[in-house]
Amino acid sequence: MNKEFIPYEQALELKELDYDKPCLASWNFYTRELNYNGQPSIFSSEDVIQLPTFSQAFRWFRDKHNIQSCIKFTYAEHSFEIHFEKLANGETPSVMVRHFVDSWLGLNLGLFKTYEEAELECLKKLIEIVKNK
Repeated sequence: MNKEFIPYEQALELKELDYDKPCLASWNFYTRELNYNGQPSIFSSEDVIQLPTFSQAFRWFRDKHNIQSCIKFTYAEHSFEIHFEKLANGETPSVMVRHFVDSWLGLNLGLFKTYEEAELECLKKLIEIVKNK
């Protein structure tokens, strides 16, 4: 079940970006202990960090920051690639551009051997995009 939740470091960065959605788990800032909640909760304590799932984090970036991301398997390279789209007024553009961030932000994401590796790198880049806005 732990694989469903984002890592501690990214949860801390999301807290700094004002992530404010209810989560099923949280981290204790001082002990780094993972705590599961009986129901989705929002924590406002300084020593507790919301711990969203990857799905919740990606949804938050889409809804709050209008950035859509997806991870796709490429058969030619037998690896995973990350796509980003900047949504205009909440509407999805008609064209998906491979590695849109390359031209948009000057980042080169490359290809990844596992879905989980691509998922984590995608989350890190979303955090970086919002921090640099």
